[in-house]
Amino acid sequence: MAKNPGKTMAEASGVRSRIEKLKAEAMELHGSVGPAQNPHVLSAALWRAMRPERSRVQVRAAFLLEQVQLARIEIGPLWRLAGNHLPRAVGRWAKLDPAEPQTVADLTELGITVDEIPKLCRQVQQWRGASSAAADMRQWCSLGDADPDCGLGRGPWLGEEPTHVFIAGGWTENHSIRDYAKLLRVGFAGIGEEVRRLLDQADIAAADTVRKENFRRAALHVCEAGVALGRRYAERARQMAGKATDPADRARLTLMAETCHRVPARGARTCFEAVQALWVGHVLTCGEDGINANSLGRLDQILYRYYQADVAAGRLGRDEAVEIMAELACKLYQDYDVQAIVLGGQDAEGRDVNGVTAMLNSLARMPHNRAAAASAAIVELDEKVIEGPEGVKRLAELIRSAIAMGVGQLQWNVTTADRLRLAQEDPERYGNIAVRVAGFSQMFRLIDRELQDHIIARTKHKG
Repeated sequence: MAKNPGKTMAEASGVRSRIEKLKAEAMELHGSVGPAQNPHVLSAALWRAMRPERSRVQVRAAFLLEQVQLARIEIGPLWRLAGNHLPRAVGRWAKLDPAEPQTVADLTELGITVDEIPKLCRQVQQWRGASSAAADMRQWCSLGDADPDCGLGRGPWLGEEPTHVFIAGGWTENHSIRDYAKLLRVGFAGIGEEVRRLLDQADIAAADTVRKENFRRAALHVCEAGVALGRRYAERARQMAGKATDPADRARLTLMAETCHRVPARGARTCFEAVQALWVGHVLTCGEDGINANSLGRLDQILYRYYQADVAAGRLGRDEAVEIMAELACKLYQDYDVQAIVLGGQDAEGRDVNGVTAMLNSLARMPHNRAAAASAAIVELDEKVIEGPEGVKRLAELIRSAIAMGVGQLQWNVTTADRLRLAQEDPERYGNIAVRVAGFSQMFRLIDRELQDHIIARTKHKG
């Protein structure tokens, strides 16, 4: 196969124009929001997911699948990557009133019968922790069953008289990074097959079988959602391609249909398929958890093998790869869609190889001033670097130099690999060690072993 010759000047100009238009659209719409949705699509999806035999985690997973099936989808002009955020990510829960004609009309449009609507309203409000005293359902959040004393002191925490206690519950799966590398390797269908094998092979006598089965059945709903979302966009692109009169537009939509039919259901074969699968995986993450700082992670490691294979086969050049990544960046433009992405410049384990001053010089080349507080670097220092008055002075000089060069947010871990290994073996004795992870700090003893090993392996700069 002939090697990719690169783009002509006219083609390169066309690419820049397309990306600039996509960028302008993303900024105007404040993200990849897609078409207007039925205002009660979230309530209808949750109602369809709430079955008596399902646990709470299974309902949450099924809720994602129902969103995929109920959401309106569209494919905008110029886009080559398919997919917009699901209603949970960019929409709001509309107020439910079974006596309101518009509420009834919206819900019946989504397949809810008139007889089901009063029960739907009660159950959705109960699931979301709503109270009759808090009509917008956002000022209240509580856990557990109510009793006569439980309501004492409860109330809106931003009211004119802030005399109440704010009771809140949360969860731990946000600010996380999914195993996107596995998704790109085997697809949601492949993950689903693995989950089914685990269910079939489960030891029913084992103490934790019920817990594992609960999670695995929820995982199957997520896999079904991933396959279904790709296929919906494939079908929509195929329909649009059949009606397209412009040959270039028809080719764009045909490629999109073929790509979405393949991924994310099955493993990616090319760099473009890998980026498409990655984006749909992120859409599903945000559809379950909202726009909540869930990062794509090590893009340099996740995507590089596909880029290498494409380049070797002559399918892709650097300019085309940059174009794909620029379009992905436009898709990711969203308030609080914080991305801790590594794009390169380090070894395969994510460690710096040229020293702290060289690393800061590299960071200074990025336009941090164009996105205030949007960039952050975690810098690992050996304790000896800041030892004594001279060490403190050395650290201060590093920070001043970085600021003078325009480097963005810097987060420092000051420890040694040996000390962290001791903390692994004796967490009680070394329980006060805190480390910066990726966007958050955590006590080292509370981090799982795999992530502890990763933090130990990160470079500890010694000067």
